[in-house]
Amino acid sequence: MKINPSIAASAISRYDHVIRQKEAAQPGMSTQDRIEISERAQTYAQLMKAALTSEDGSDARVHAVMNRIASGSYTVDVEKIADRMLGKGE
Repeated sequence: MKINPSIAASAISRYDHVIRQKEAAQPGMSTQDRIEISERAQTYAQLMKAALTSEDGSDARVHAVMNRIASGSYTVDVEKIADRMLGKGE
């Protein structure tokens, strides 16, 4: 089936006209986009920010381990890891 281009253009024109009429009939509606963040999401964002900027000493421990790995002095106690995996450790 072949679609006549003039009929398609006419249909699109009518559709656009109907949409414009609906938009004009709702003058109280804002045409600007806006976003609202829920209170729960705001709380989550605050907690994440606090956790990421926390200075609890873990950064120092991580850097110390990284330095030991880089220097080759870091050793892994496989017995201790196995015990903890099996629930026998501290």
